[in-house]
Amino acid sequence: MSTDIIAKPITIENYSPIYGLFGKELFMRDRALKNIRSPFLQSEMGDLNHERFDAKEDSVATIVNAANSLPMFAKGRLIEVRNAELLNADELAPLLSYLASPNETTCLVLLGDQVDKKKKLFKVLEKLNALHVFNPGNKSATMAIIRRECDANGYTCESDVPSVIVEFLGDQDLGIALGKLFLYLPEGTKVTTKHVLSIVGSEGTAALFGFIDLFFDQSLEQALQQIKRLFDAGESAIALVSMLARQLRFIVYAKASEGKPDPSVPPFLRQKIGSLARRYSYGQLYDCHSLLYASDIKLKSSRLDPRLVMENMLYSWCFPTK
Repeated sequence: MSTDIIAKPITIENYSPIYGLFGKELFMRDRALKNIRSPFLQSEMGDLNHERFDAKEDSVATIVNAANSLPMFAKGRLIEVRNAELLNADELAPLLSYLASPNETTCLVLLGDQVDKKKKLFKVLEKLNALHVFNPGNKSATMAIIRRECDANGYTCESDVPSVIVEFLGDQDLGIALGKLFLYLPEGTKVTTKHVLSIVGSEGTAALFGFIDLFFDQSLEQALQQIKRLFDAGESAIALVSMLARQLRFIVYAKASEGKPDPSVPPFLRQKIGSLARRYSYGQLYDCHSLLYASDIKLKSSRLDPRLVMENMLYSWCFPTK
């Protein structure tokens, strides 16, 4: 993933005439585009010198003609082409010629989801060092951008906040999530995991993670209340058991590894998992596994009320008979 294009300020003096931004990691890709746009749209004539095209609808000739045009009362102009991977290969010659000798007063940005380095366009972009690929999965880079955005907008955040946002939202639009946080929280607020759950996550998401905590704390009354919220929000009992089993696996791993967490455990959970591993004996963890397994079988193979199955499991876990 190309992070320099996000981190380093782009100005009207140092912009490159060609950028290729491709990949399905939309949050990072959009941040790169925002950085490129910045010096052009700050100008009073920004709107006049900003054109957008779509390769599904616009021809290569139209795009190249626009790129060859001079800016109006400004030092540069910005041309964006979405779905650039769909440009007709038989019509690429004018664009390839342009890329070989671009207009220095135009910033041409080619955007798309797919990258095929066997195609001529991508080979040329790569040769020009203009190809920037943004693929999902680079959590550390995404979390660094989240911290930077918080700082830039006048917010501080708890150390776990970036990992919570990435863990809960996955490939969803993280930009919208940050926008909601900045909209609802006054500037200068220290963003907490509780803010993320209540503002960005759904009520069901917040209730789900609250329920998991209450289950392993053996807080019966509060866990029963949370189960009601979860069922009211349409959560699946089978999914709840699956999430509890996931947490149990983390705890068993930590206990067997003398406190060393499973590498897949999100950072914000590690301290909690370590504490639970110290709290429970292997016998108690085995009993928990047996309860989860039995409940899973009942939910999948019987006509029992799912809520009743979950409540009985809770009673058995909080008040073991042996």
